[in-house]
Amino acid sequence: MTKSITEQLAERMSEMSFDSLTKEVIEEAKYRLLDIIAVTVPAWEREKSAQIARDYAQIYGAGLEQATLMKVGTRVTAPMAAFANGVAGHSLELDDDHNTMVGHPGIPVVPAVIAAAERANASGRDLILGTIIGYDVVIRTAQAVKAGVLHHTGFHPTGTNGVFGATAGVSKIMGLDVPTTVNALGIAGSQSSGLIQAVNEGVMTKRFHAGWAAHNGVTAATLAQMGFTAPREVLEGAHGWYHAYAGEGTYDLDIILKDWGTLYEIENTAWKPYACNRYSHGPIDCAFDIRRQLDGKVDVNEIESIEVGTYQEALEFTAGPEKVVPRNTFDAQFSTYFAVAVSMLTGRALLDEFSEEKIADPEVLALAKKVTVVADPELQPLYPKLYPARIIMTMRDGRILKAMVRTPKGDPEWTLTRDELLERFRTLAGRVYANDQVEEIISVVTSLEELERVPDLLALLAR
Repeated sequence: MTKSITEQLAERMSEMSFDSLTKEVIEEAKYRLLDIIAVTVPAWEREKSAQIARDYAQIYGAGLEQATLMKVGTRVTAPMAAFANGVAGHSLELDDDHNTMVGHPGIPVVPAVIAAAERANASGRDLILGTIIGYDVVIRTAQAVKAGVLHHTGFHPTGTNGVFGATAGVSKIMGLDVPTTVNALGIAGSQSSGLIQAVNEGVMTKRFHAGWAAHNGVTAATLAQMGFTAPREVLEGAHGWYHAYAGEGTYDLDIILKDWGTLYEIENTAWKPYACNRYSHGPIDCAFDIRRQLDGKVDVNEIESIEVGTYQEALEFTAGPEKVVPRNTFDAQFSTYFAVAVSMLTGRALLDEFSEEKIADPEVLALAKKVTVVADPELQPLYPKLYPARIIMTMRDGRILKAMVRTPKGDPEWTLTRDELLERFRTLAGRVYANDQVEEIISVVTSLEELERVPDLLALLAR
């Protein structure tokens, strides 16, 4: 009998060990873990979605103290910890992103593997390995679908494919054998979910997708360990995931296993330096360039118009009449008009720029109303490998200022340096931790392969 793709994937996962990893990918995984912590811990105080997820986990995850809500300190069941941490970590729109996956790989995976590792009293090495495998599976299963197909069908790959990555990483940490891992991935297929309609309406369910994928990853692996069975052809079967979610002629299953073990997709993942949807990051970089051309002196009254050129997918998700004046902070995170205006005026695009205060700022809103967003046929062919953007700004005195980026800062082509990532961690985590604790967390995570017990890391995060 021919082995299914899920069986081949489970075999490759089984063959992987910490010692088989390159030094470079180990280092990458540690910084990914550090960054997910950074974007999670400030969310509890700022975002209602994180607070609801926290309260839900504390109520309905009580009883078995298996895993910790980061910073909050409450210990709940592992699936519930993965859920709440996943929702919180996706709430600030700062979690990492992958171009050709067209989604966020880290936020469904990391909360799941951390919860599983804490429950299993696993080591730092186990956590690193589970993280790398999780990233590969979520990215590869999404990459196999032609870019844009899942979004246009209405699905959010962070949720629909995130559950496969979360399940894979958790299965590795739990030490599941090949047949049990196949069942776990099969169970994950029946939990795959996430409708992108949330972006159109400015509501919280996009954040739910990440947490629910993380929750379901822990659940799938645990059920499989207990003996629950699932289809071995969950991916390619006649009624499997690709037939149901993508449709015939829209996917290439060879991508899932291609160069497995030599090409680590975690290394091809983009960082998100700005607290909004990544389709707006290129326009923000252009806005920063224009601001530099004006020596930081941006006067709304002197600006006639700003035209942002982008690709069709960005136009569909971050532009349109309803996006010009954000209804709430979620709307602001998905408005190129607002993102360009606030970044050009302030020279920043982090948490304070996407706040209730800023979405009510009359100067920002006045400038946002001068922005138009258009699909540029010259930029379209670069997507999705690159996320290009351009700005043409016309001044009332007749001057025309221009800026363009092939792809935004944070992309593998224009990545954040280790020093920039550490500074980012200090900025974000420093909002809720004292400086000495921030440095202690950095020390533990950047030497994670030396950590004997993952619960010790979570205890540090709970202090």
